[in-house]
Amino acid sequence: PSGETVIDIGANIGDTAIYFALNGASKVIALEPYINSYNCAVNNIILNNLKDTIMLLNSGYGKDSEVLVDPQSNANGSSLLIPSKTGVSVKIYSLKTLLNEYKIEEAILKMDCEGCEYDLLNEDNNVLRKFKRIELEFHYGYKNIENKLKEAGFSIKILKILKSRRNVVDHSLKDMALNNKDYTWGILYAERN
Repeated sequence: PSGETVIDIGANIGDTAIYFALNGASKVIALEPYINSYNCAVNNIILNNLKDTIMLLNSGYGKDSEVLVDPQSNANGSSLLIPSKTGVSVKIYSLKTLLNEYKIEEAILKMDCEGCEYDLLNEDNNVLRKFKRIELEFHYGYKNIENKLKEAGFSIKILKILKSRRNVVDHSLKDMALNNKDYTWGILYAERN
């Protein structure tokens, strides 16, 4: 990411944001909705002296809105953002709003957000084309995301696929073909043509 702006959706404890910054990213805007993970990421960014490069937002990705997040919830590497009935209000950004608000004309996108990657299907193709490269972790198959990104003018590589059978609970995660019990996980890499 040398010299690039990186959007890091699903920053967790800040490890990937720090990785991008240490490897030459000019700016990293990282989103983490869970308070405990966010606070840990703040500490990690400070410990690595990267406050000037990494802008960490206590927010998530999806349709522009706000959700309540239980401040006692502990995210782990596979925590889906499930709104709480009480808690702290956290802003949810669409890519369009994030790019406009932070005046970003071109960036790289990393997504590891345990299901929110399917919100890419709702983004305008012109918004998606502001990203040179996109790397994301998918959880319930990749075909719809692949088709959307191809339609927006990206070349796609599927870097890893794992399939398992498990009971998948629909936590109102849009319509992501989640109601079957096939869990197909992997990494998708897209490069703008």
